[in-house]
Amino acid sequence: MYPIYRRAALHYVVSLQLILLYGIQVCPFLEGLTLIQLGTPVLIIFVAMYGLRSRLLVRGGTTAMAFLLS
Repeated sequence: MYPIYRRAALHYVVSLQLILLYGIQVCPFLEGLTLIQLGTPVLIIFVAMYGLRSRLLVRGGTTAMAFLLS
């Protein structure tokens, strides 16, 4: 089993791919955007979410990790 931070990173990557696939293939508004125009803001937000999550887990100490692992 992967450590919790690797699993979280994997989930972020998979959800980023699904959002970009949805935006390009399904949504008519987002369909007009290029992959760069759609992917850049979404990637920035996902990186910020992962960074914030990591900092909060470090700040929370073992209590937060015990909650996540149970």
